[in-house]
Amino acid sequence: MNHNGNMNMLWATLLIEEVTRLGIKCFVIAPGSRSAPLAVAAWRNPSVKTRVHYDERGAAFFALGAARAGVPAAVICTSGTAVANCFPAVAEANLSGLPLVILSADRPPEMHQCGANQTMEQAGLFGSHVRASLSLPCPDAGIPAGLFLSRIDQALLHCFAQAPGPVHINCPFREPLAPVSVPASGQEDYLDELKEWHAGTVPWCDHADSDKKPDPEEIRAVLESFAGKKNKALLLGAMHRQEDQEMACRLAKRLGWRVLPDILSNCRRNETGLSFLSGYDLLAKAGCLGHFFQADAILHLGDTFVSKALYEFLQASPPELYVHVHPRSDRRDPAHLVTRHLQGSIAFVCRSMLNMPEIDRLRAEAETLPTEGLFSRAVEILNDLTDTAPLTELSLFLLLHERITEGTAFFSGNSMPIRYMDMLDQPCCAFLIHANRGVSGIDGNIATAAGIAFGCERPTVACIGDMTALHDLNSLALVAASPTPVILVIVNNGGGGIFHHLPIAAFPEVLVPCFVHPHRREFSGAAAMFGLPWYAPETVGAFKTCWSAVQDAGESCIIECKVDKEISLQAYSRMIDGIRKEYAPGETTAES
Repeated sequence: MNHNGNMNMLWATLLIEEVTRLGIKCFVIAPGSRSAPLAVAAWRNPSVKTRVHYDERGAAFFALGAARAGVPAAVICTSGTAVANCFPAVAEANLSGLPLVILSADRPPEMHQCGANQTMEQAGLFGSHVRASLSLPCPDAGIPAGLFLSRIDQALLHCFAQAPGPVHINCPFREPLAPVSVPASGQEDYLDELKEWHAGTVPWCDHADSDKKPDPEEIRAVLESFAGKKNKALLLGAMHRQEDQEMACRLAKRLGWRVLPDILSNCRRNETGLSFLSGYDLLAKAGCLGHFFQADAILHLGDTFVSKALYEFLQASPPELYVHVHPRSDRRDPAHLVTRHLQGSIAFVCRSMLNMPEIDRLRAEAETLPTEGLFSRAVEILNDLTDTAPLTELSLFLLLHERITEGTAFFSGNSMPIRYMDMLDQPCCAFLIHANRGVSGIDGNIATAAGIAFGCERPTVACIGDMTALHDLNSLALVAASPTPVILVIVNNGGGGIFHHLPIAAFPEVLVPCFVHPHRREFSGAAAMFGLPWYAPETVGAFKTCWSAVQDAGESCIIECKVDKEISLQAYSRMIDGIRKEYAPGETTAES
């Protein structure tokens, strides 16, 4: 333990080691002076990985992406606006239920409220957006090490609970900030308390598992509440944990009910033997979902759905019973449909239900659904996948679905990319899909994709819009430095294309200048600045050729797909109208 008699370095070293023992596997360092003790301690710790990025917002989203891929990470940043720049990622981690630790350095108390440089109120900065907020005292040999470490243990207990989330630890330091040697003041006696801890690998304080496990009788009552209900359905919302996904699919197969899997449930990859209603979002947008799906009782496992059209359909004909199973106690019910909430681990609830004899009385025979040819019919209607056809937004996402291989991670940007992915995602999708749908922001998406690639250590494809890319250009440095290839597909339609699908589209006098906001930029210069190969396919055939070249090269790159907004809108309308005429002739379209 190299602290050189420096109390700042000693505390920082202890903190980093304890946080590591509690489950943090990577530290993302945003350089700064006040945070030097933390950065040096993390860099010197041989058991952790470190990454350095100059932009705190990008660093925090990189850590978020790593957490999505199963590698919990902490961000080290200096005082002032540096910690405030982590706020968007903290908000996303909170609503997505992902572990994230913010280690912010701070000025000591005597430098506050006196006009001192780079000083602001940081304690409690994130408010209700964090599971726990800990403001440490300045390092002091008079404060027992056990007290210091146990407070860290208590804070991070909330980071890795049943409903994980972000934690903020604020660390004020007096000078010296650099790891210089200063006279030791009784540090040998101070460290005596830590001999056993230092010799081991476990945290200072072992907290008992406080995860809420629902009473079996409560689970049984939920299961029995579905008895006698005619049309029963299982909704599989967003799930991060593989165990939750696997157990949810096992329960779905056992029940035999009609299953609607959200794209971020990642349960569409396990389609065999399940009555999946694939294409429900496409059917809902075409106004004909009611021909294939009715539900008097719904069991909803996991988080919310991407599809707004599905929620609108359910609101128009609400089920009598709507049970939501989620590890958090707060409401995750944007359509206000839930009649009963069961808090607990999804895997635990599913496993409990599978072991109850009552489940056999609720079993239905899995049915072959009449929408199996829906996607091939949609492609036929589009009729724009010939090699010479110009790329449209729809054809691009169909091509991506066809070409992303098993073992690849995929990150979808918000706005239209995640909506197209959800609408066009076919059964038995072979790749894992991630998205920042907690707050659904367009900031930090490039950094998140780079973090996912780091965490899962597998090639990662990220598809984002042009405005999303402009938001996060700094994070191209993370893509360029990634040892694992990150293929960044940018859909450049010249501005905010999503607004053409929203009610504001009916007001052309303000639509373009105030909302679409055309930028007339391409990303070749940004690619060159960060040393990334850049491709710009304009036709379906050119994209296929480009994709093959990118796969052969095996390196990070940018594929910029310029699409004509009007042609894309026409293709979208043609597909929706065609599906409506095919499956519900004479009915109106739910969405233009």
